[in-house]
Amino acid sequence: MDETERLRERVGELCATLTERYERLEAELLEAVPPEAEQPLGWSGRIATLRVFAMREPTDDWTDLARLMVEPETLDERVASMIDLSGEDAGAAVRQITDALDGRILLLAPSRDEAAELLEALAGRELPLMLEEVVPPPPFRRRVHNGTVEFRSMTESATEALRPVPDDPDVTVSDLGTLRLEVIPDAVADALDGTRADPVPAAEKTRPNKIVSDEALASAVPVAPEVPGPEEEAAADDRPVEEVVRRIVVRPVGGVWREDWERELRGLQLGLLWLEQWPRDVATVERLEVEGVQRREERRADIAALEAALVDRRAELVTAGEAVTAAEAERERTAAEEEQVAGEAVEPRQEAVRLRAEADGIAAKAAEAAGVADEAYARVTAIDQRASQAQYELSTARQQEQQLIADLARAREELPAAQAETERLVSEDSTAMAEGHASYYRVRAAESAVAAVRGKMTLTQRLHVAPGPPELKQLRADLKAKVQQADDAVKRAHETKEAAERAAHHQAGLEHFLENGAERLAAAKHAQVRLADELTRLAEEREGAVETHREQARTAAEAADRATQAGASARYAEQTARAAEERLAVARTAREIAEAALERAESDVASSTNRISQGETALAERRANTETENAEDETDLAVAIEAEARSRDQVAAISGEDEPDTGGLPDVQARAMTRIEELTGLLAALADSPHDAESAFARTLLGRASVVGGSPFAISSGDPGQFDELVVSGTERLGPDDLLIGATHARRWTLLTTPTTPEPAPEPAANPLEETVTDPVEDTVTDAPSEPTSVPEEHPQNDAPKPDPADETA
Repeated sequence: MDETERLRERVGELCATLTERYERLEAELLEAVPPEAEQPLGWSGRIATLRVFAMREPTDDWTDLARLMVEPETLDERVASMIDLSGEDAGAAVRQITDALDGRILLLAPSRDEAAELLEALAGRELPLMLEEVVPPPPFRRRVHNGTVEFRSMTESATEALRPVPDDPDVTVSDLGTLRLEVIPDAVADALDGTRADPVPAAEKTRPNKIVSDEALASAVPVAPEVPGPEEEAAADDRPVEEVVRRIVVRPVGGVWREDWERELRGLQLGLLWLEQWPRDVATVERLEVEGVQRREERRADIAALEAALVDRRAELVTAGEAVTAAEAERERTAAEEEQVAGEAVEPRQEAVRLRAEADGIAAKAAEAAGVADEAYARVTAIDQRASQAQYELSTARQQEQQLIADLARAREELPAAQAETERLVSEDSTAMAEGHASYYRVRAAESAVAAVRGKMTLTQRLHVAPGPPELKQLRADLKAKVQQADDAVKRAHETKEAAERAAHHQAGLEHFLENGAERLAAAKHAQVRLADELTRLAEEREGAVETHREQARTAAEAADRATQAGASARYAEQTARAAEERLAVARTAREIAEAALERAESDVASSTNRISQGETALAERRANTETENAEDETDLAVAIEAEARSRDQVAAISGEDEPDTGGLPDVQARAMTRIEELTGLLAALADSPHDAESAFARTLLGRASVVGGSPFAISSGDPGQFDELVVSGTERLGPDDLLIGATHARRWTLLTTPTTPEPAPEPAANPLEETVTDPVEDTVTDAPSEPTSVPEEHPQNDAPKPDPADETA
């Protein structure tokens, strides 16, 4: 028998044994789950892989897969590499290995948690993706010393989905949506488990809102509790994931997915800017070409205008020289006339200055006397104002005293009544609160009575097929009346409490006013005495101030008369001097006009000369600037042409055309916008991860992912596609069919092992098949790692167990 036949026989027996085992488990699973319920994924993925492999022809690829299953140590290095990770960090080692590999990588780990941990180490690599199974929170029960505590998930099971929801309007929240935790006697637990002669129907067992009826609890006979052993708890809790998993989801790992799509999105958005920029650059080139021709014509016209202006300024220079000679003769004549008039105006001005000085001295003394009189009048006015204010304050203090006396008397009369009212309302508040509490407990008692009657209803009565108990309607009406009474009691208690608070506030205000009223009354009396003294003093000061004002006013009037007479003499002398000065001003104006005419003529000559020089300079500068501006226009045009070429190249790269046309830009923009909308949708879907492995978005993620990781069960059920490399972590803990599941999806394999302490070798088996393949079913099924079913901790009777995060994902 050659090597190929030996491998085919050995692998065939192994595949047949495993397939038979998995088919039996699959059949048992299908029998255990009702057809109308949601079916677990089961072992169908493993069975399909084993069948396909068993029917393949023995090619080189088939031989490599067979050796991987039964003799992995004999594999050729071109197909597989085995790496020992003893003493190394698995995450760091996998990161180094994947960095050294090319192409898409499939990462196979014994469990979902290990695969997730390794992918987290690869979060910085391009597009890592996790294939993970979602385990729903299964109901389970555990026995304790005081009975059986049953925890049930509020997620509706398949059986519960077929149950019609009762349309009872009085169904409470506890009946429909609350997770109840009840202690079940052993007799009832056995009846629920089907171990007694008359077990509870399946519909009663799976109803989430009523784990066990009150009838069963009342009729059950207490027996000694039975404490389960460790083997029983393990059998109840360690179910294979194939029996509980309903779906496989894909979950992106790290932020590389979002960064990659956001980078492409930013590139497309920048491309849209280039698509808008290119038409603007084309228009800029055309505009600069037209404006350049116009500016050259304008510059030639400016040079011609400067040359003509220079000829005109030279003619103006000749005319300005003739005007200078005539202006010099006129200036000499007006200067002689001004000198004569100035001599005649000296004496009148001196007399006017003397008289004005005397008048100013007399006026200053009159002003000083008037200021003293004004100060005396201001003093009288201030005394009158203060006396009026003091009289007003005195009247106010008297009124305040009378008001305080009346208010204090009234407060002393009202205080006993306010205290009595406060005590009465506080007592009524306590009574109303007690009545509210009593109403609340009466409502709870009525609810318990309704719940007890509803618990005794049969299934037909709950489905409204048979009439309900006659006392149920009366109990519901009683409950409604008690609820209304409780609401009225709460309302009365609230109103009584507010009235008690207002009475207490009024009493406190009266007490505070009585404490401070005596002080305020003494202050008002003291203010009256003080203001009366001040009014007496102000009356005496006013008499002296009035006398002083009269004397100063008389003195000021006499000084004002003398100042008026001196001012009249000074004004007459000033009029005489002003007439002489006016004649002098006329002569001076004539001289100034002549000098100004001479200055203007000389300035015209200088201006003409300067303008001629400036015209020649401006003409030379304009000619030089024309050459510079023409060069700048050519440079701007070259820059615009270069920018237009650059934007055209960007548009060509975006559109894929060598010679793009502005008419086709709308189509290119539409394609870019479509891709932007697609990327926006991908980013929105990415935020809602994880997704079902069969969904369109999950297929997109699997097609783009560079590293996909998961457990053998997730990979066999999720169908991730084909890969270039397979990296297996924990190879020593995986069965032959686990390795086959990953190897069929990749061309080359990297097997990572972490050797443990070897166990004693098993005794030789009598059967040759057992010698060749040592218990393949046990190695593959029993030893294959599966997701452990999380067992919640025991909680107090009034607390519901916290859901597992994986359950929330489901």
